Amino acid sequence: MYIKHRYRKRSGRIEILLITSRKKKHWILPKGGIPRGMLPQNAAAREAMQEGGVIGEVHRDAIADMIVRKRNGSGLSTSFRLLIFPLMVTTELAYWPEGHFRERTWVSAEKAGSTITDREIGAVVVRFAKAAMEDDVGAGQGRYPLGI
Repeated sequence: MYIKHRYRKRSGRIEILLITSRKKKHWILPKGGIPRGMLPQNAAAREAMQEGGVIGEVHRDAIADMIVRKRNGSGLSTSFRLLIFPLMVTTELAYWPEGHFRERTWVSAEKAGSTITDREIGAVVVRFAKAAMEDDVGAGQGRYPLGI
């Protein structure tokens, strides 16, 4: 599984694009599985478009690689590998495949870090934003999504 973390630099700060989950409407980063034969980065970019309605340039390297646990509807817990890839947003679509049942919003990295239900993922977002500001990633180049 991977998560896309979309971000952009605006007014001297990094903003993160969050979407709502389909069922519980929690604020999350887009995520999904990696189809056989597809690179994880390309799968992250695909999910960013399908779930969040954004298109952009995905970073080649993951900013996080971790094992996470998730409970299903019957309470059983499963573990899976999670890769997080940043995606620089170049286009935000007015209509997208899952737009009829998802909301999206741009927030500060700090707000994203405290809003995302999974605290470990939230901490990755905050660390990424701090590093991106220090390195002046994408200065003046528009929006950046971080994808998992």
